[in-house]
Amino acid sequence: MVDATYIDNNRVQVVQNDDIAFDSDRPSVVLFPDSALSLSTSIVFPSPIQRMAYYRDSLSGGGVTQCELWSTLFWQEWGPGETYYNEIYKPNNPSASVPGPTTRNLPAVALGSIPSGMDYIDVRVRLTRTTTPALMYNSEPPVCMLPQGVWITSPGGSFVTEFFLPLARHFDIVRSGTNIILNRYQSVRSAGTGWDVAPGGNRQAAITINESGWNSTGVTGTNISSDGLNDTALYPRDNFYLAGLIQRKPYDTSGNKRPGGTNPCAGGFPDFTSIYTADILVTPGRYLSGA
Repeated sequence: MVDATYIDNNRVQVVQNDDIAFDSDRPSVVLFPDSALSLSTSIVFPSPIQRMAYYRDSLSGGGVTQCELWSTLFWQEWGPGETYYNEIYKPNNPSASVPGPTTRNLPAVALGSIPSGMDYIDVRVRLTRTTTPALMYNSEPPVCMLPQGVWITSPGGSFVTEFFLPLARHFDIVRSGTNIILNRYQSVRSAGTGWDVAPGGNRQAAITINESGWNSTGVTGTNISSDGLNDTALYPRDNFYLAGLIQRKPYDTSGNKRPGGTNPCAGGFPDFTSIYTADILVTPGRYLSGA
């Protein structure tokens, strides 16, 4: 165990039992629990925008085929500072493309107010996921990164909430003057591939004609994203990541399983909405001047 006092370059540190008991560069704070803001609210992360990828395969001889239809995720950013914006890639005229990422606004949520003169908040939350997202990659829902049903303290008010590659979600509870604000964020990373790369890293196969393999460039017939936009309004360059399995049909001789065939894989988009009930305790404070 180390007990020591360090004085150097106008900084004073006191170490007791290996812990920093005092640091002049880290001002002390006095809290005012009688002015604490206590509330319960819902924290909603909407389902990210999805498109589709289709897989078709055949065994040699006998017309034995299978198909899979998946939803896919592409580069997108959601948050309180984002606007409504769509990436549009034009493979035949790349210079005329609208670059990514696709963005959507998640409005800030006002939680309440604290007395004036406060310049610090101590934030504690207790979370319970009440709406669980659909399975990612036919495996499990996005993983909740925080223990549920217990109080969690975050001096900075930032809580990394969910993760499942390539999707991440978090929320911040911050002070803006005397107002306490909840900001939500969710992000899908860019695969950095290109429109001609299908899930799995393979080229886009001409599965509507004569090939087997993956295609994610609009082979479902509708060519519509989960928020109803067609290719003229939203055509992501990196539509690479598989998200949720929509339908799988095993190897058999039942019909033509190509997109638009007599027995294709079909269905709607999975719902990856995630909702938490949050008990929130915000205790205001003030930095001690001259500490």
